[in-house]
Amino acid sequence: MVSLAVALGTTVLVLVNAAVAAVLSRYFRLALETRWGAYLFTVCFVPVTYVATTIVLGGVLGLADGAFEGAKGWFFTVCWAFPFFLGLSLHLFWLPPVSAVE
Repeated sequence: MVSLAVALGTTVLVLVNAAVAAVLSRYFRLALETRWGAYLFTVCFVPVTYVATTIVLGGVLGLADGAFEGAKGWFFTVCWAFPFFLGLSLHLFWLPPVSAVE
């Protein structure tokens, strides 16, 4: 059974990764001239930053320590894939369009 501290630590890891995905995808769309460049950079560089945040938050601080001992595939789904698509959806559907930003 997972303790409350591990559940909260996993939640923090998911929220930080979602924020990273939203901020980086927004930055790439604003900074790059082409639409495909923003998508390419988002798909390539957001997972690289996930490695850093997962090592720091999950490994060094031990926030998600022991949450997915039996199923490593769930760790990828919950801590990487879910925040990636959540961050992209926040960027695409909640933030104002890029054309409105000056």
